[in-house]
Amino acid sequence: MNMSRPDQNTMIEVDIEAAEILRRAASQAHARGQSLGAYLRQSLTADAVDQHTALSQREAWDQFIRGMRAHVEASVPKGYVADDSREAMYDDRS
Repeated sequence: MNMSRPDQNTMIEVDIEAAEILRRAASQAHARGQSLGAYLRQSLTADAVDQHTALSQREAWDQFIRGMRAHVEASVPKGYVADDSREAMYDDRS
């Protein structure tokens, strides 16, 4: 495979699996009335946005967890154990 950056008139060699993926992409592009280039650009951009969104969600979740842990460390005395057993929660119903 030629790894140098091709110009617009350069043929790119691909393996059989990549060629089949490109054939399917070309078919989907044609069905949508798009060129292969436009279809790939849109698909790859959407994929990059999806990956960025997933990363942002993960970062937000990690930040939330860090905040909760910091809150617990600042608010709950060391060695405190919460009795969250069923018996403790519903002992007034006996």
